[in-house]
Amino acid sequence: MQKDQSIDEANILADDRHCFACGKTNSIGLKLGFTYKAEKANTSISFNVDHQGWVGVVHGGLVSTVLDECMAHTIRKHIGSAVTASMNVRFRRPVPVGELILFVGEIVRRRGKVIETRASAILPDQTVAAEATAIFMLI
Repeated sequence: MQKDQSIDEANILADDRHCFACGKTNSIGLKLGFTYKAEKANTSISFNVDHQGWVGVVHGGLVSTVLDECMAHTIRKHIGSAVTASMNVRFRRPVPVGELILFVGEIVRRRGKVIETRASAILPDQTVAAEATAIFMLI
């Protein structure tokens, strides 16, 4: 890592608007925007061919990224800053390129600094394409 790119541990959760998932200044990022309701965070995205793995199918790593981001944003909005400790993703259907996909993240349970969450990727026909559960640690 170059000196100017080193991690500043005092500001590790600072928002410089360059996050790959939600940063508005990241030229190659997803630029996700979120809405919040109760203890949930929602975002929608239509992935393009630059996001595919197999032909016409969004790469699973990007689907996982958005699921993780939904859960993190839910916690940040309703509780505070946290980091992902572990995450499990289950893919049920392919996520097609070019269709608007809804992602919903929510808080399941809080035990001290440990936050349990879940998120879903929902196709236009309301079918769940992928779902995740995760453990976050409050910072």
